[in-house]
Order: sequence, then C-alpha cells, then structure tokens
Amino acid sequence: MAEFSLDRFKFRWKGDWTTGEPYRRDDIIRVGGKSYVCLIAHTSSALFRTDLLATLPGSNPPVPQPKWVVMTSGRTFLGDWATATVYNKGDIINYQGSLYTCKNSHTSTTFPADAPTIDESVPISNENWELFIPGQNFLTDWSGDTDYGLDVLVKYNGIVYKSIKTHNSGSTFEDNEDKWEIYYEGYNYRTAWLPTTKYVKNDIVKYGGSVFRCNETHTSGDLQMDSTKFD
Repeated sequence: MAEFSLDRFKFRWKGDWTTGEPYRRDDIIRVGGKSYVCLIAHTSSALFRTDLLATLPGSNPPVPQPKWVVMTSGRTFLGDWATATVYNKGDIINYQGSLYTCKNSHTSTTFPADAPTIDESVPISNENWELFIPGQNFLTDWSGDTDYGLDVLVKYNGIVYKSIKTHNSGSTFEDNEDKWEIYYEGYNYRTAWLPTTKYVKNDIVKYGGSVFRCNETHTSGDLQMDSTKFD
C-alpha cells in the first residue's frame, strides 16, 4: 500500500518573514499586508525583495526565478515616511499630510528621489511611491533646501501656494515656482519703497504718495523705483 506524507499536501504558516531563516516549499509568510507562498526552498537573504525578485543563477539575460509568490494581497499602514527604511510593495505611509502607496520594494533615500510623482524630469521607472489619498497640510512659510510632497500648502510673501510636484526646493522660491500653484492670493505690505532692496511678487510699497504692487521679483536700484516692475 502506498504511503503518503500529509506534509506534502498542506501549507505551513511561518508568521512574519525574517532574514537568515530556512524556508521550505509551501511555507507561508507575511510581509507588510501581503502573504506569500514559498516556491523554492532557500535560506532567506538580508532583504525580502532579493528573494522575491531572484533570477536563475548563471542565466544571461537574467531569467526570473522568484522564491516567493503572492498568496493574498493587502496593505499595511506604516505611519510617517522615514529615510533609510526598507519598504515593500503595498506599504502605505504618510508624508506631509498625504498617503502614498509603495509601488516597488526599496530602501528609502529622500522622498523626492523615491517619489518623483508627475515630475517629468525623472523617468517613471524610478517612482517607488504613488499618491493614494491626497491631503492638504499647511507647512507655514516656504523654505529653501526642503523636501516637499504633493498638495502641501506653504506661504510665501502673502500668497499661499499648493505643491503640484514632489521636489526639493532651491535656494529661492523663484527657482522652482513651476512646482507650485496659487491656492490663496494675498499681499505683503513693505511700507515705503527703499533703494537696493529685494522685492518679490505681490509686495506692496508706498512711493511718492501712491501705493504700488510688485509684479516681478527684483532688487531695487539706487535712485528711483523701476515702474516696469510695479503696478
């Protein structure tokens, strides 16, 4: 009479995936909000994505030979995004008031580098995050050399702007003004016009008994107001 091993006909739940663990075919593990079934017996690598995206040794061009396959798909909220963190496909994070879903397993660097969403300057293949639920988080005044996500609000010279591209800000607002759109237009009163002074768009000054609004960022001259840069 033939003998059968029941172990060959059932899955084995192994809990959360861990590194350096010997896994057998049909083991089931959890990574984030997803469960995976082991296809090939192996000892797990330092990163899950190494085994998930494994290729046949010695193949040229590389032939996919994944050691895991998705069994059930779900999502896991991991809180605020952080740098130098391992994220897996399907993870959800919060960044500056908006929720993003991980598209590709990766180790985070900076958010604009990992998520150049709708930024035409970066190839779409580099995008590791996509917008899941937009939010509007007011981050007070705009500042230079700062990472900004989508839909965040900042104030610059009396105007509230909304970010329309993930980016790292330059040294001046005008360096990346194309990455913002006006959300609320206000004004900034600078009192009387002064020579050799930087004025930015929507500054309000008094000059010769009249009130003028700056229409172009510039540094004023030594003698008189440039009427082409004020209305």
